[in-house]
Amino acid sequence: MKRYDIDKNEIGSGGYGKVFVARDRTMRDRMVAIKKVIIFEDAKKKAFLQEAQIMKDLDHPNICKLLETYEQGRFMFFVMEYCEGREVFDRIMEQGLIQESTTAEIVRQAASALLYAHNRGIAHRDMKPENI
Repeated sequence: MKRYDIDKNEIGSGGYGKVFVARDRTMRDRMVAIKKVIIFEDAKKKAFLQEAQIMKDLDHPNICKLLETYEQGRFMFFVMEYCEGREVFDRIMEQGLIQESTTAEIVRQAASALLYAHNRGIAHRDMKPENI
């Protein structure tokens, strides 16, 4: 992982791991997001590798691109395009109501990404404001 300078402060977390922002030294300090997942079981590792392969094949402007994966001991690292901005959930919590025109644009972009994935036989299975 010497290619990346990883910030110690996490920018997100979930049931499977934590997400950190990092700089890719080989790509002019391009910002990336790195998801660190601990793997306890071989079945879980297999599921994550399958998910990674699916994610690598997706190329859509409203889907964060998976750039590569690494394994280190019991950890798996997903290196993703860094998508600036906030989650819709955080925006709702901060602002309360969001204007109808803004909401319509968010829904349009999410629907476009879902249609793209569904046309490739992929279901998201966890659509919620925290994931948009």
